[in-house]
Amino acid sequence: LRELPRVVIPVLLLVLLSLWLAFRNVKEVLLSLGTLAFSALCLAALMDLLKWDWNLLNVMGLPLLLGMGVDFRIHIQLALRRPAGDLLAVRRSLGRALLLAGSTTVAGFGSLAFSSNAGMASLGKVCALGIMLSLLVAVYLLPVWWQACNGPAHSRSRGQTIT
Repeated sequence: LRELPRVVIPVLLLVLLSLWLAFRNVKEVLLSLGTLAFSALCLAALMDLLKWDWNLLNVMGLPLLLGMGVDFRIHIQLALRRPAGDLLAVRRSLGRALLLAGSTTVAGFGSLAFSSNAGMASLGKVCALGIMLSLLVAVYLLPVWWQACNGPAHSRSRGQTIT
């Protein structure tokens, strides 16, 4: 755990750089970071509810969760920036693709939960849950929050605002 800052700080700097290069907009970078933080809070709350503890292996999964979460957000936010920013169309096309691709990753990590090694099982459970939460927040909540930040005029579908 002493070494965690040496791993997390460079990853956070890379995340900030990636988000800035993707959006070049402080508001969108902050929105992405806010939804990442919300996903992390949901993970921590569910882990507490399920009585799962942090250990050396599942803590090392945090950079992976952060990277996957940023990836989901960049895809969604860039799709929402397209002309007409149709939330429903983004959810139906890119959202569906991300849900399918992310589900295979969740299944892969989830299979580690059956490992005879307790550390690997813990890593699998935490990564599967974390990726699933991050994916759901990116596909279902991020577009709504993006619309709230950018105004309903940016998100029209057949002349109607999507909420």
